[in-house]
Amino acid sequence: MAGKTSHITGIVARGNKLIIRLTSPEGDFLSQLALPPFCAVPSDTPAKPNLRPVPASAGPYYVTSYTPRQGFMLARNPNYHGDRPHRFAHVEFIARVPAARSVNQIESGTADYTNLGAFFYAFTPAIRDLAARLNERYGAESARAARGAQQYFVNPTPELHYLALNTHRRLFSDVRLRQAVNYAIDRPELAERGFGDQPMPGPTADHYLTPGMPGYRAADVYPPRPDLARARQLVQSAHARGSTAVLYVGQIPPNPDLAQIVKNDLGAIGIHVQIKIFPVTPFFKRLATPGEPFDLAIGGWIVDYPDPSQLLNVLLDGSAGIPSFNDPADQRRLAAAERLSGPQRYLTYGELDLDLARNAAPLAAFAITSSNDFDSARIGCQTYGVYGMDLGALCIKGSQHR
Repeated sequence: MAGKTSHITGIVARGNKLIIRLTSPEGDFLSQLALPPFCAVPSDTPAKPNLRPVPASAGPYYVTSYTPRQGFMLARNPNYHGDRPHRFAHVEFIARVPAARSVNQIESGTADYTNLGAFFYAFTPAIRDLAARLNERYGAESARAARGAQQYFVNPTPELHYLALNTHRRLFSDVRLRQAVNYAIDRPELAERGFGDQPMPGPTADHYLTPGMPGYRAADVYPPRPDLARARQLVQSAHARGSTAVLYVGQIPPNPDLAQIVKNDLGAIGIHVQIKIFPVTPFFKRLATPGEPFDLAIGGWIVDYPDPSQLLNVLLDGSAGIPSFNDPADQRRLAAAERLSGPQRYLTYGELDLDLARNAAPLAAFAITSSNDFDSARIGCQTYGVYGMDLGALCIKGSQHR
């Protein structure tokens, strides 16, 4: 990594076996090895390939053609003998198709799949309305779903939305006030507005590991709707009624609207919120500046790979660009969990997640980003993975291959 050696030590290839010796324990090493950068490619593959020719693939499909900004073609890899599903002989991806057009093509049977989240960089209220229509007509609560013909799927992704509570300042150094915020915020209302650059409604969250993450446990840590009586009791016991909390927010819709909801919610329990809105780049710089005078911030974090440390440790040790959780004892618990491996790692993180959210409340989680997938009527075998729909597992209904 420092550029002082001509080759990597500790890695040996013997036949079809790769042996890697680490200098220290890495409990999430297997999760890291599953990332695309570790995919086996020919030894002469350039560091920055221009995809002409396309590097060989070690997965169930390979790229047969690629046109920049237009799309690419995949074909089933005849040399793949693993257990990942690959039911289609060929797959054609077409890029940059407007959302409404892609939906029309799927409804008319000339296309088979789209993900509305793919359009979030140019998100408009029209796409949000389109998603609502699809959910009503083809979603889990529709008449189609009742007869086993669901076509629209909304699933959580490993992206958590939260209020960062700055425990390095006086107000939220008191755990009672952190818990009061968690009891006071209206999670369904916040989740309905979406977050940041993908303002699609998503599932609510009241703890920190997301569904599908190893160690995740389905549990209700806080009531689904605000418990203002309990929140006011906590504020009263901390003698904090009438206090002012400074809330930082980035200037990207709908985040300023979320800030106003938080202001109203905390105002109802006697905490006055002063909102300060910044352009996105200065916003993140301020959050990462030690001693910056804010008490709350609206944030979101998506994991780099599916391991619980990528949420708990990264969000609470300062790695995510927000102030670290100022509690040495809990930081030691997080560090100890990170050294574990195997099932014990995930069991420990699952317990730690719920305990931290309930008893330490270093964040106030409120929502999870959703993956919004729309399939044609002939597509089946829908399977949810950590990052959303498993496209390789899809099939033509009544058939395993095409």
